[in-house]
Amino acid sequence: MRTLEKHLRDNYSHNELADCAKFGCQGGFGDFIYYSDTVRYFEQFKEECFEIIEEYNEEMGVSGFPKYINDNMEDYTHFANSVIWFAVEWVAYQITQGEYIDEEEIA
Repeated sequence: MRTLEKHLRDNYSHNELADCAKFGCQGGFGDFIYYSDTVRYFEQFKEECFEIIEEYNEEMGVSGFPKYINDNMEDYTHFANSVIWFAVEWVAYQITQGEYIDEEEIA
């Protein structure tokens, strides 16, 4: 298991991750809101982020950075923010498939 996936599983409920998968990080997700946090997480998970982008590209049959990242390359902060958001959203989708569960049943 990737360390980013472990971080997400350890800190967020299934349904919080499903929200992230469906609606993205842009509307506010956990502690991936402020640039100071997203840049720190990008630095922490940088290698995995690029592996996740490669995985995404293989699954989608594309190459390069996804459009969202390409559109946010004006400086390091925006680039790091968009990469970590993309990685978090992709991993959240891989975990949940965007589906919600009755969390009372698993508690």
